Amino acid sequence: MSALPDAARDKSYPFASTPPTIRLLHDESAAHPFALAVAAAWSCYGSRPARVESVLKLMDVGLDDGDELRPHRRSRAQRLYRDLFDAGHHTTFQHANFVFILDGVSRLAIWSFFHHHPHYNSEQVSQRYREVSGKAMVTPGLSERQEAIYRAATERAIDGYRNLT
Repeated sequence: MSALPDAARDKSYPFASTPPTIRLLHDESAAHPFALAVAAAWSCYGSRPARVESVLKLMDVGLDDGDELRPHRRSRAQRLYRDLFDAGHHTTFQHANFVFILDGVSRLAIWSFFHHHPHYNSEQVSQRYREVSGKAMVTPGLSERQEAIYRAATERAIDGYRNLT
C-alpha cells in the first residue's frame, strides 16, 4: 500500500537527462538455476560439496550409463526442488547471481530499491568525484512560473555546492 494519493502515484515526472540504461555483464551462474539450487541443497544436507555438473548429468534423460537407480534419483532431485521451496529453504534458490551496470540512475533510486531486498550486493560509483551539473534531475510537473522558481533554486544549490568544493 502506497502512502501517496492515487493522483500523485499515477503522475509521471520527466527526466531532465537521458533515460537510465542497464547493461548485463555476467550471468553465467544463472545458466542452470534448477541444478544450482539442487546442488546447493545437496551441499547443505550432504557430507561434501555437490557440483552443478553432477545434477546436470543426473537430469540428462538421454544418458544411458547403465545406472538403474538414475530414474529414481532424478525423481528424488525433482521432488527435492519442490520440497525446498515448500519448506521455506529459499536460500538454495539465491545462489544464481547477475552482474550488471545501471547508469543514469540516482543513488536514492538504487538505495530505495536494493535495500529492501535482504540478499543483494551492490557496488556504487562514488558521487564524491562526479560533476554536479543539475542535468540529471527529476523535474516535477509544475506551472511555468513554478518551474522557473524550481530551476532557479536548483541552480543556486548547485552553485553553492561548487563554492564549497
